[in-house]
Amino acid sequence: MRAPLGSALTLLLSLSTLSTLFARELLIAGIVVTIGLLAWGWPRLLELPAPRSATFLIAASGLSALGVGWLLNTELSLEVPISVVMAIVFFLCIMREMLRPSRHRLTLSLSGTVVGCLFSLLCVTWLQAFSLAQASPWRADALFASLTLGLCASLAVLALPGSGKARVPGSIIAGAVMCSLMATVFTSPILTILLCGAMGAVVAGVAVSTHYLMVRVIAAYDNAGYAAVGAAPVAVAGVAVLLFMRAGIQWLGLG
Repeated sequence: MRAPLGSALTLLLSLSTLSTLFARELLIAGIVVTIGLLAWGWPRLLELPAPRSATFLIAASGLSALGVGWLLNTELSLEVPISVVMAIVFFLCIMREMLRPSRHRLTLSLSGTVVGCLFSLLCVTWLQAFSLAQASPWRADALFASLTLGLCASLAVLALPGSGKARVPGSIIAGAVMCSLMATVFTSPILTILLCGAMGAVVAGVAVSTHYLMVRVIAAYDNAGYAAVGAAPVAVAGVAVLLFMRAGIQWLGLG
């Protein structure tokens, strides 16, 4: 099972919602750990040639994006600066292949490294979602906590014994239920609570889909593959969390 690691990473990210002094620092620490696990495990998961240079590029892309988000320190959109970072990373990935002595498995090496860098870049969406929550009234912060804990519950259910046919719907339901329960803290209209539950279900569905996509790789059962499979769903789910944070602030009146 790779779900316990993903659940632990999400729990680490959720600690930022429980602290008033070092909330941003705790979140950044969780993102750095996620990027580190991705950078270490991804080249081994796909068995890429020259894994050390791939690890360096994946780590550099995620940390560069995180640095941009930290320096801007804003809830404004980061799509443009992150796109610039991705363009630079893509160029570096091509240069890596040109400098590599062997052209063995060239297509796999280039595409695998680029996708790993993209996953690493997606980790910065957690920082932007958190910035949105911090810049808005407390109910937006509570929505962030709800979505994060819902994802944590969803990935934890995947660790339970049983067939995938039972654990997949159970994981999505767990995410929806946890998010709905947390929503009762900051809102009372039943429709809003149900909408929050639907958000939790979608975030859980994104994470579960990514998880099962990763575990189909043979190397997912190695120690390094364990790291990538656990971290990838957390990175991708950050995109859904950011989208729903924007939707909650604009449409549900939480801002």
